[in-house]
Amino acid sequence: MEHQTYLAWLTEIEDLSPTQRLDTARLLAGQPSLEAVICLLEERIGAGRGCPHCAATGAVIRGRANGLKRYFCKGCGKTFVSGAALPVAYF
Repeated sequence: MEHQTYLAWLTEIEDLSPTQRLDTARLLAGQPSLEAVICLLEERIGAGRGCPHCAATGAVIRGRANGLKRYFCKGCGKTFVSGAALPVAYF
């Protein structure tokens, strides 16, 4: 990128919305996009769809919550999202 183009880009940063600023900061820091994180979380649930509460398999998809698929466990009757069993540090 040419220096003048870079300087022009920097001056336009002030016009970004707070959400756009966060997305830009994430991208510059090398962090994955929200869509990529959601995709990874939903892949983690796996084909067995194991419940983080009772460990039973075979949970069924029952809508969405905050962009993540919501699952219903037939074993214990509780619902959970894909990242429910992850340590808080991943969020």
